Amino acid sequence: MRRLNGAPVRVSSEDAFADAYLMFGTHTTARVRDPMLRAVGDVAGRVRAVRSLGSAALHLAWTACGRCSGFWELDLNAWDLAAGALLVREAGGRVTDTRGEEYDLATRDVLASNGAAAIHDGLVGRLGELGCARPSDE
Repeated sequence: MRRLNGAPVRVSSEDAFADAYLMFGTHTTARVRDPMLRAVGDVAGRVRAVRSLGSAALHLAWTACGRCSGFWELDLNAWDLAAGALLVREAGGRVTDTRGEEYDLATRDVLASNGAAAIHDGLVGRLGELGCARPSDE
């Protein structure tokens, strides 16, 4: 078990989508940034809060430590995700791509959560309905 300041690291315990505190990241190119911001605009009205700290590694660490319910971002690289994805899993959370497929080193569009089905699957569903589960093909 991983520890933070001597205490075991565990994901958060909320299990309702409306109670979720979600983190997100954006991108510099419009084809990636636009679907992210469209999704944030929709999701923000359905959850407790959405925030961005500007670092996928930090978002994943916060998810693992229970400081937020989950995180999603499009078009990342393995070096942005691998260590944080391991932290989330070891803390009891779930990591997939934004379409719900299991995470592996080839995953570029990531969704990590505390593992609560209403939160994880709920966000996968919203992203799919909005057409925001992957970067635009434009």
